[in-house]
Amino acid sequence: MAYVLIHHAVDRYEEFEAVFTADEGRRRRMGSLGGSVFRELEDPGDVFIVLEWADVDRAKKFAAGYELQEAMKWATSGADRPQVWVVEKSLEAGA
Repeated sequence: MAYVLIHHAVDRYEEFEAVFTADEGRRRRMGSLGGSVFRELEDPGDVFIVLEWADVDRAKKFAAGYELQEAMKWATSGADRPQVWVVEKSLEAGA
């Protein structure tokens, strides 16, 4: 199992949410199994995305893809440059 982690600083969350939601079909076609969006409590424009993938190579292709870069530019409204990582789960905690 692989995960794509994305950290955004967005100016207008509503615009980000619309772009992220509209991109679901493309993510699914590329192999995403779904994910979650988290917002920092003190700064709701600080957004973290975790997307799950069954295939590491497809996750890497998604993370490096032109479409993701363009969607992030559009969704962030010119805010700080997003950061993207592809990771694998190495440990799970019970509490």
